[in-house]
This record gives sequence, C-alpha cells and structure tokens, in this order.
Amino acid sequence: MQPTQRGFAPLQTLAAVAIALAIASSALAAPKYQVLHAFGMGKGGGGLWGSLALDGKGNLYGTTSGGGLDGYGTVFELTRQANGKWTHSILHSFENDGPDGADPTSGLIVDAAGNLYGTTGFGGTHYYGTVFEMVRQSSGWKETVLHSFGFNSQGCCPYAGVVMDGTGNLFGTASVAFKLSPGSDGWKETVLHGFTGQHGDGSGPFAGVILDAAGNVYGTTEHGGGSGNCGGGCGRRQYWVRSCF
Repeated sequence: MQPTQRGFAPLQTLAAVAIALAIASSALAAPKYQVLHAFGMGKGGGGLWGSLALDGKGNLYGTTSGGGLDGYGTVFELTRQANGKWTHSILHSFENDGPDGADPTSGLIVDAAGNLYGTTGFGGTHYYGTVFEMVRQSSGWKETVLHSFGFNSQGCCPYAGVVMDGTGNLFGTASVAFKLSPGSDGWKETVLHGFTGQHGDGSGPFAGVILDAAGNVYGTTEHGGGSGNCGGGCGRRQYWVRSCF
C-alpha cells in the first residue's frame, strides 16, 4: 500500500540539529558544543532518525524522513566554509512516485569513491522500501534505486542502513537479513535469513548489521529468542556466517 505523505514529529523536526563535539587536547578542557545546522519544516527537510556519514574531505551527509520538495524526505550535505560556518545542501528529495523511495530513517555510508548508500522504509516499485545509491556527477548528484523490496520472502521496509564489504557487497536488514551483490545486469538480492520468531529464532530486526574481518555478519532482533515477559520474546543476538550465503 502506498504510504501517505509523512508528517513531522515535533521533537524530531523543530529540535532536530546536526551537532559537533570537539574534545580539546587538554584532558582538563571541556568539550565544545556547536550547532552546525538547525532543521525546520518544508523543503529543507526535517525529522532526523539516523546519524551522519563523513567523507575524506570533511563533508557530512545524512537523511531526513520528511520534508524536501515533495514531503517524503531528503538526502543532505553539510559543508564547512572558510569562515567556519556550515552550508546545508539538499542532494535529493524523495518523490514516492514510480520507483523512487520515501521516508528514509537511517544514516548513510560513503564508499572509497565518495558514493553514498542508504535505505528508505517505504516507496520503490512495490512501496515496501528501497536501497539507493547517490553518485556525484558534473551536473550534481544522481540517485539510483539499487533494489526495491517486495515484501513476502524478500523483506520489507528497512529502517536501518547498510554496510559494505571489501568487494562492494551491501548487507542490511528489512524484516530479513539480506545481501545485495553488484553485477553486470544490476544488483541481486540474496536473503541470508528469514526470521520466524519460533524455536529460539528472533524476529523484527530493526537495527543494522556489522561485519568482522572474516566476513561474518552480526545483528540483533527486537523480538523472539527468549521466553521472558516481552511479548514474543525479549530478542536475541543473531549471527550469520559468510559460508551460509
């Protein structure tokens, strides 16, 4: 079902700011707090749920879950100027039309070439969320949807972002644990694990995953796993091994 335009939660909109905490070299010096940009309503975006990504030049990147030109969220950049102030730029406004995503609630990652990767909880071809890429071009930034989730066994509605391994594969959660592999004919999704919430299995993997040096994938689920007083279980740590892909 196609989502309606997302409104702003007051605390995430009016008080949403990107901040910096710089710790001086002296152990006795107090940390310095600075507001880099304050978000409001409208085209500038608002509703920050994910954290920031930093590129090699010191630019910051993130997403807002609402606002932008069409009200379905943005990808933004913060750039430090020579006078120490930061400039806010909208790199993409999500449309929620056609294959475009909508309502990104996660942060971004930056690869070695400076490309950005993230997820949207809704939108895409089937309206169940996307994984997207942002590439800087001479005319500006271009957004490409790498994968649209189709619910059922493919997963649905990713709230967390993705991580990348050394060969360019992307990993994340969207009601399932998934892997996206680049190829000559586009990106292919592989479901690493479909959560059932039964027999000790988890369910509801709302957070992202991490990778170790051996390529093993680690993550958590909100429900399942236990037998305590947490509804369907108190959640459990999950462990996926590369040899099972």
